[in-house]
Amino acid sequence: MSGGMIIVTFFILLMIGIPVITSLGVVSAIYLISLDMSPILIVQQMLNSMDKFTLLAIPFFIMAGGLMEVGGISREIVNFSKKLMGPLPGGLALVVILASMMFASMTGAGAATCAAIGSIMLPEMKREGYDESFSSALQSTAGIFGPIIPPSILMVIYAVATDTSVGDMLLAGVIPGIVMGLILIVVTMRLCINRGYKGEGRFSLIEIGKSFVGAFWALLTPVIILGGIYSGFVFVNRKMGHILIENWA
Repeated sequence: MSGGMIIVTFFILLMIGIPVITSLGVVSAIYLISLDMSPILIVQQMLNSMDKFTLLAIPFFIMAGGLMEVGGISREIVNFSKKLMGPLPGGLALVVILASMMFASMTGAGAATCAAIGSIMLPEMKREGYDESFSSALQSTAGIFGPIIPPSILMVIYAVATDTSVGDMLLAGVIPGIVMGLILIVVTMRLCINRGYKGEGRFSLIEIGKSFVGAFWALLTPVIILGGIYSGFVFVNRKMGHILIENWA
């Protein structure tokens, strides 16, 4: 089966409504069978490629994000971001960026970051007079921090596929993620000034301190994950665990 036939078959499957992941699997299987490879061997190779202990990090990252969302931790992150960035020009827009960066450091997924922060911030930005297209574009852009700031699901998958150190991959995303966040904050603030979006509230170290206490364990998550990877020592906060489990139930 030629390369051209593979591409044509793939697009035909997409056009008749077959999901992308299924289309890729079907085309790959057809190609391998055309090379006289046993279907049993194909299935064995698929299973072997997934038989990686490191991949267990992915469902646990997803579960952690779900627990934090239903447990109210995402709300605590947003509140802390508001106290810190709210008084600046375009305060709510900057809150979206900062909160997305924080939440990305716990879930490792861009979609989860957009869903958790966007469900809180987009309605609030609409009430404050922010343009809907601007708000949506900003939240979509802020979602890119999910795959970059550690922990990152994509980096775990890449590390497993290329036999690279997961710890090194996650650590490599720290500085780029922070730099991209700072650049996005500067650009967004400039746009908000041009559009006349004002901040809300005023700076209060006491209020910032209170909101920081509420979001402390959430903010400590990347430190726990990376610290656990490099030190081999991990601790669990039982009280926080019970709170999350009760809210989940």
